[in-house]
Amino acid sequence: MAGRPQKILTEQDVIDLYEYLTELDFLRLKEKKCLQMICECGFKNLTSEQQKLVRETQYLMNRAVKNFDLLHEIQLQQKHSSTEKQILELCEKNDIDSYFSMHDLLDALRKKNDAKFAENKIQQKLAAKNKEKSPKKSLDSKKYFIGDLCLKWIESTFQNLSDDQVLDALNRMIENQKIGQEARKFWEQNNQNKDYLNTQIAATSQLKAQVNAAKTDSRNPFKKK
Repeated sequence: MAGRPQKILTEQDVIDLYEYLTELDFLRLKEKKCLQMICECGFKNLTSEQQKLVRETQYLMNRAVKNFDLLHEIQLQQKHSSTEKQILELCEKNDIDSYFSMHDLLDALRKKNDAKFAENKIQQKLAAKNKEKSPKKSLDSKKYFIGDLCLKWIESTFQNLSDDQVLDALNRMIENQKIGQEARKFWEQNNQNKDYLNTQIAATSQLKAQVNAAKTDSRNPFKKK
C-alpha cells in the first residue's frame, strides 16, 4: 500500500524550523546537525538528503510543540498525578538531562492520553451501535412485551390454567370483550338498569390498571421516544 504523499517542503518551512531551533536551550544531535546544515546551506535548493534531515527534525519539533502544549495544561491544573508532579519538578530545573527527561515523560503521558481518548471514542461508538435496534430486534421486543402483558391479563382473569388452556382463555377474553361492548350499547340504547353492567365493568378494573401501567413502562417498545 502506497504511503501518504509528503507535503512539499517550502522555503518558509525551513525558515520556521531554523527559528525554532535557535530558540531552544538544549538540542538533540539531529537538531544540532539540522541547524548546522541550514546555517551552511541556507533555506532553499536543498538536496534530497538535506530535505530528509529537515523533515525528520520537523517531526521532533512538532512532537516538542505538543509536549509544551500539554505542559501548559498541566501547569494550569489545580491537582496533579504523580507523573505530572514529576514533570513540573523537572521543568523547574535548567540542566539538559532534566529537560529531555521531562520531554520523555510528556511523550509517555501524551500517548497514554491519546490511547484513552481513542478507547473512549470506541466505547461511544459501540454504545451508539447497541442503541440502534435492527427491525427484527424491534419486532421481537414488541412481541415479547405484548406476550408478557397478555399472559398477565389471562392469569389475573383465569386461575390455575394449564399451558394447553392459555390460547382458549385468550380467545374467551376477546369474545367477552366483544360481547361486553355490544351489551353496553344495548343497555344504553334501552335505558335498562345498569347495575349489573357496572358490576362487570368494575371487575375489569385490575385489567385496566395493568394496561395503564404497561403504557408508561420504560420497556414499552410502542411508547414514543
